[in-house]
Amino acid sequence: MGKATFVQTGDIIDYTNTGSAVGYHDVVVVGSMIGIAQEEIAQNAVGAVAIVGVHSFATDASDITVGSPVYYDSASGKITKEKGSGVFAGLAVAAASGGVIPVKINAGSEPAATGGVGG
Repeated sequence: MGKATFVQTGDIIDYTNTGSAVGYHDVVVVGSMIGIAQEEIAQNAVGAVAIVGVHSFATDASDITVGSPVYYDSASGKITKEKGSGVFAGLAVAAASGGVIPVKINAGSEPAATGGVGG
């Protein structure tokens, strides 16, 4: 039987910033998920990034409902419901209102693509 060694709870991870400087609470894309910077992270430095929890994001969509999968569009810096417009961000925990949406980041799983025969 294989063994594993505990490393951390995983709510906050170390993030190596290979891009431009990251500000406190900036959204960063970490592979196929998003994280929220818990501190300023200089270029080529390592900093703390939250990868769980409910966070409030800007959105232009007014038709996102509770439980909807949502995506982070790094070009606009906003949440969208359009798959393919960005990285899977998580699930909406309330309806979008006033240009803001609360999202449980990295929760659930990205819905499978639909279409084709039987899809």
